[in-house]
Amino acid sequence: MKRLAWTVSLAAAGIFLTMRSAPIHAAWIFWGAAFGALIGLGFGTIFSKAVSRVSVIYWSFTFGLFGCIYGLEEPVTITRLCTRSAGGIAIGAILGVLRYWFGHKGETYHSTAT
Repeated sequence: MKRLAWTVSLAAAGIFLTMRSAPIHAAWIFWGAAFGALIGLGFGTIFSKAVSRVSVIYWSFTFGLFGCIYGLEEPVTITRLCTRSAGGIAIGAILGVLRYWFGHKGETYHSTAT
């Protein structure tokens, strides 16, 4: 349920921000909603699941989308888009690894093998 709430709310925020910053065109509104929904899905998955190794991928994916959005400054160049997206992926990976390391602190491993 949290994942759905994050997805819908950030898709609505993406539509709102797109309508404020770009000329109203169906394609721009669609892309704003899609980026917002994907970022919301990433945050919903990060905060609704237990800390695992896969959560590092969710952090990287989500922050990579943030970097892609920040790369859309005028004038848009593929170099800026790729470097900002790669920077977002790197920051997301670092945050995901830190959350994974500190999220498991104090937990003990219990083997299910008999």
